Amino acid sequence: MTDLDQIHQLQEELREIRVERDNLHALLVDRRLDTLEGTVNRDHEKRLRVVEEVATKFNFLMALSIGGGALSGIVLLRAALGF
Repeated sequence: MTDLDQIHQLQEELREIRVERDNLHALLVDRRLDTLEGTVNRDHEKRLRVVEEVATKFNFLMALSIGGGALSGIVLLRAALGF
C-alpha cells in the first residue's frame, strides 16, 4: 500500500468518524430538547393547578365573606323586626 493510498484511507475513516459524530450530536440535541419540553409541560401543568387552587380558595373565602355579611344582615333585620 502506498503512502497516497494510506492518506486516502485515513481521510475516508476521518469522514466516517465525522458523520458518526454529527449523528450522535444530533441525537443528543434531540434528547435534550425532549427533556426540556417535558419539563416545561410539567411545570406549566403545575402552575395551572396552583392557579386553580388559589382561585378556588379565593372564591370560597369571597363566598364566606359575602354570605357572612348577608347572614349578619338577616340577623340584624330579624332583631330589628323582633323575630
